[in-house]
Amino acid sequence: SPGLLDADIKAEQAIAQALGKLSLKERERAYEDVHGISQPIDETPKTIADLMQKLMFELASIKSKPAFDIAKQLSEDFVTNHAFLLSFLRAECYDATKAAARMVKYFETKKELFGAEMLTKTITFEDLDSDTQKVVARGSISLLPSRDTLGRYVYVSSPGHHLSGLTTLATLPKAVWYIVSTVAEDEESQLKGFVAITYAVGSQLQDKGGERNKAMWFACVNAGTCIPVRVSGFHHCHSSTKQFSLMLKVVTIAGDSSFNT
Repeated sequence: SPGLLDADIKAEQAIAQALGKLSLKERERAYEDVHGISQPIDETPKTIADLMQKLMFELASIKSKPAFDIAKQLSEDFVTNHAFLLSFLRAECYDATKAAARMVKYFETKKELFGAEMLTKTITFEDLDSDTQKVVARGSISLLPSRDTLGRYVYVSSPGHHLSGLTTLATLPKAVWYIVSTVAEDEESQLKGFVAITYAVGSQLQDKGGERNKAMWFACVNAGTCIPVRVSGFHHCHSSTKQFSLMLKVVTIAGDSSFNT
């Protein structure tokens, strides 16, 4: 239809504009990431030691990080765990500055979603409130049982399904956090990233004014982009130009993180 054709043109323009802001090296990495052919650096002991030192320096340079500081007081071992720190470096393709920012955002978001007492604890299904457990149990936010041909997890979301019957938007980012954190624990996923698919064909996501859905999308993307694993490819299936316009805004903003479309 003319509306969908117009949306496709807007998508191409937005992608071209975003790519135009990248350096040649960043553009090549984005293409490689989407197609699953990017190669991680050789993680030698010296390379990792140097990166860890840079990461600690960058963290110290961030003056305001209240949630991070609380987490460190609760359990310094958790915050400074070697594997935990390395996962943030991998998520940001070994950019220590971005890894530090992601780590600070991780604790800020985790505190907001689950409370300060959960900052240094791995979130399990039992830790979720009953409404969030129901969202997870529905399967409308889930991982496919098998990985793609490149060995990456595939995360699938069906917005029309998990929005129905919701009493509060707070359940969605919690559910996203729980699912994506499972991916982040997998070392292969830390290196390769994972693929996200949103299937919204036929869904009517626009509430009056669109504010409810806008809040939902931003909350979920916020939760998904601070966890230490990157989205190496994102596919959005839609049949609504309004819905696509909203998603494009969200993904454009999320594009500042390791989030390729």
